[in-house]
Amino acid sequence: MAQISAPTPARIPVSTNDRLALTLLLAAALHALIILGISFSADQADPDSSLPTLDITLVQQKSPEKPEQADYLAEDHQRGGGTTTEHVREKTDKTGDSKLPGQQSAAPPPTSASKTRSGRTEVLTSTESEQAVEKQVAKKQTVKKIDVDALLKRSRVIARLEAQQAADRQAYAKRPDPKYLYASTQKSVDAAYIRYWTQRVEKIGNLNYPEKARKKKLTGSLLIEVNLHPDGKLSSIRLLKSSGKKVLDDAAVRIVKLAAPFARVPDAVLEGRNELRIVRTWVFTNKNRLFSK
Repeated sequence: MAQISAPTPARIPVSTNDRLALTLLLAAALHALIILGISFSADQADPDSSLPTLDITLVQQKSPEKPEQADYLAEDHQRGGGTTTEHVREKTDKTGDSKLPGQQSAAPPPTSASKTRSGRTEVLTSTESEQAVEKQVAKKQTVKKIDVDALLKRSRVIARLEAQQAADRQAYAKRPDPKYLYASTQKSVDAAYIRYWTQRVEKIGNLNYPEKARKKKLTGSLLIEVNLHPDGKLSSIRLLKSSGKKVLDDAAVRIVKLAAPFARVPDAVLEGRNELRIVRTWVFTNKNRLFSK
C-alpha cells in the first residue's frame, strides 16, 4: 500500500509592520489592565499578614552586661527600666538629627557651661549666658557701692576719733601741773607754806565747828585734796576718804571753803607749775576740836 504524505502547511509571511502593530496592541492592553483593574488600599491591609519586621532602637545609657532576652536591637547593651511593666518602645523628647549622609546639620546656638555649688555642670544658651553675666556685673556693682559706703562711714568715724584725740591732747596740755604738798614735806619753803595753810584751816574750823557734831559728840577722820591757784584762791576740793559720817565730811569741806582765799603761793613752792595741790588728813576729836595731821 502506498503511503500518502500529509501536505506541508504553507507559511504565511509576517512583515515588520505586522510585528510592530502586534507589540503596540499588547502594550496598550497591558496598560489598560493595570490602570482599570488594579487598586491599592492601605486601610484594607491586614497587619497580621505583613512581613515580619525588625525593631532597632538607640540607647543613651549603656549596660556593661548583656541582657538574657532582648526586646529590641540597639547599638549597645541596656537593661530595661522605667515605670511600666509593658514592652514599650523607648522614646526621647529630643528631636533627632534627620540629615542624610554627607549633609551637615545647622549649628546649634552657642552655649556656655557653668558649675553649681554641688559640682553639677549646667549648660546655658547664649541668652541665658548674657543674663548671667549681667547679673554678675550688677552684683559686683552693688558690692562695690556697699564697700564705698562702708569706707566712707569708717572714714567719718576715724575723723571723729582723730578730732577727739586732738581735743584730748589739747586738754591734757592745758591741764594744771600741780605741785604736791604732803604733811611729810621736807623743803623749808614748802613746810612753811603748808604750816601756814594748816593753821588757818584749823583756826576757821574750830571757830565754825559743826553744831550737830558737837551735840552728838561725833568723832572721825577724813582725807581731803585741796587745789590752789598761784594767787591763793581755791580751785577745787575733793573728798578722798570719808569719815563714815556725812556730818563730818560736809563740815570739813565747808570749813576749807570758809578759810579761802589763802595767801599767794610763793614761786619757790610752785617751781614753775600753775597749781598747788595739798593733801591732808583732818580729825574731829571727842573734845570738839579739829586738827590736821
